Amino acid sequence: MIPPFILTEFRAAGRCLAFGLHSASAFHALRATEKALRIYYVAFLGEPKKEDLTMGLMVSHLKDCKAATKPNEATLRMIQDITTFERNPLTHKELELGEDDAAMLFSRAQGAISIMAREVLDRTDELHPDLPLLSDGAH
Repeated sequence: MIPPFILTEFRAAGRCLAFGLHSASAFHALRATEKALRIYYVAFLGEPKKEDLTMGLMVSHLKDCKAATKPNEATLRMIQDITTFERNPLTHKELELGEDDAAMLFSRAQGAISIMAREVLDRTDELHPDLPLLSDGAH
């Protein structure tokens, strides 16, 4: 189960997308992705020393992870692409997103959150039983 604070953002993204509020949809999809990334970060690296880590810095730290079980490189590339091609341009420029771009970001965010959740579940069994990202009746 994805935690409520991430689901709330993702549902807001879906509602905004449905009502043609494309930039707002992107904002909420990116917030959901960043919240999931923070949990993913903790699963592999523990609590960050700084609270103000950006998505880019978190991905950079995760790439340098020295743990025996490392984050999946494909997952990190996916998050890096979302950061580079979606988040950074949207936050640093006054862009209006079209319907297709907003729908693609929504889908990419959904995929990234799901993949991070699965990896966190695998790590939870090993090291962090208290992480909230994904759980089912068996865990």
